[in-house]
Amino acid sequence: MKKPSPPVHPTPWLHSAHQELSDQATIEILDFLYELTTAFENRYFAQLRRAEQARERKPWESADDRRGKAGE
Repeated sequence: MKKPSPPVHPTPWLHSAHQELSDQATIEILDFLYELTTAFENRYFAQLRRAEQARERKPWESADDRRGKAGE
């Protein structure tokens, strides 16, 4: 039987002590992330709104419960 792989952190670079960025690079990355988030929210607004409304109707469910049901 195959041994399960150890969990991998989704963003290991955030926790690396060796990753240094210049001030300018951090500003440029943050600007990009803001633009990406805005574009994503604009494109998927209706779906995000429906999901948020569904979440509000079932506040007793955890995020893990909702993720599990989304894949079904």
